[in-house]
Amino acid sequence: MTLQTRLLGLTALALAGALAGDLLGSTALAAAGFALAFLALAVLFAAMTGALARGVAAAPRSAIREPRTGR
Repeated sequence: MTLQTRLLGLTALALAGALAGDLLGSTALAAAGFALAFLALAVLFAAMTGALARGVAAAPRSAIREPRTGR
């Protein structure tokens, strides 16, 4: 399981907790759920940006740019 998958699951659980807090009338539980969901989404976007940057930096060179040999 990757970090991004875990963070997405945490976000879903936090939103479910916020919904449960709202249904139960618990302002503190709803606020904590939304705050945790916001933080989890922020970390998820940062992890996705880092993965994208690492993928672009590690991309292999294009075969078009390589000089031809043997001709």
